[in-house]
Amino acid sequence: MIHSTETNEKLSSGAILLSRPEDVSVGAWPANAELARNYLTRIAAIGAQQLISNVQTKSLVLRDGNFAVPLTVNETEYTNTYVCSPYTAFALYSKAEMRLLENTLLRSSLGVLVDLLGTAMKVGQINKMVQVNNWMFSTNLYDPVWQPDIDNLTKLITQQYPDHFICFRSLNEWSNSQLLTKLRAAGYTLIASRQVYIYEDLESSWRPHKNVQHDLRLLRKTKYSVVYNNQILETDYGRMAELYDLLYRQKYPEYNPAFTPEFIRHSHEIGLLHYQGLRNGNGVLDGVVGMFRVGDVTSAPIVGYDIALSQKLGLYRLLITLIFLTATKEKCAVNLSSGAASFKRLRGGAPIIEYSAVYDKHLSPVRRAMLQSIAGPVNKIGIPLLQKLKL
Repeated sequence: MIHSTETNEKLSSGAILLSRPEDVSVGAWPANAELARNYLTRIAAIGAQQLISNVQTKSLVLRDGNFAVPLTVNETEYTNTYVCSPYTAFALYSKAEMRLLENTLLRSSLGVLVDLLGTAMKVGQINKMVQVNNWMFSTNLYDPVWQPDIDNLTKLITQQYPDHFICFRSLNEWSNSQLLTKLRAAGYTLIASRQVYIYEDLESSWRPHKNVQHDLRLLRKTKYSVVYNNQILETDYGRMAELYDLLYRQKYPEYNPAFTPEFIRHSHEIGLLHYQGLRNGNGVLDGVVGMFRVGDVTSAPIVGYDIALSQKLGLYRLLITLIFLTATKEKCAVNLSSGAASFKRLRGGAPIIEYSAVYDKHLSPVRRAMLQSIAGPVNKIGIPLLQKLKL
């Protein structure tokens, strides 16, 4: 059963509805969708850019039985943050990250290839896309209980957006094997995006490592006070956004989402993210993490610290340790995303390829050819490269 957009109709069994959040009455939201409702209605009320300053997108909600899933819709926006722009993710972000490659010839050759494929992406209008389950985080976790009817879901979206690609981001075989099987069967193309690091049984995968013991010892000796979620103050929000920005927007490529103090405040108040911090002797936070948990898996879309302070303080080590201690206490696995690969491997991280699944069967032959021209080189060259270089 498929329903179209902008309706207050209450869901019946097996129904799928695609709506603007502001068009859904409180009683029409699924009972267990409070986080999605609070997040999306706030976006609808003040605009996404008030929460993530470098994002341009239209936010929708997909209601599917007992689940409410955020969707983003884009057109061009080629300088958008990468969480809403596949062009940015591939042609801009990956090119910026190539500075880490020591092999000059490899870096130059890959740069030329990325530029060529980036041009093809613009010709094929890759950013004209609907992204499903897009929380606008680096890693979008999927509720394992949600088992969508991919054929009906795809039909609904293509009816409403017949000129758009459809994309499911942040998929891997460890946590999304059933969904990946469904997407392949429905004709979605899988494109490798990056390599992420997974920690399943923390007592065996994380705790035994020598580096972890050093991290735990550092946490016991640190002069910082650990601030837990219920100890975060209204006056901390601005500093928390600043710390995130220092790491992810100044040290790393600027295409990461730029979370504002309003995002930090709202995500804390509604429980979308679980925050912890490191407060110095003057009462100021010098480090912060924000954890996003879905089912039995947690990720950390917010990590930030004062990068001007001495590395001897071990702020990054302390923050990552807080993530693992919380996950251990809550008996959940950790998806620690990409980046800092050596650091994560030394603490037991298992590398796994992450994919985006993209649907294009309803689009023109030119745009479909563009997608395949990207998928082939990325999967055939990118995956072995990520694995060989241990990125």
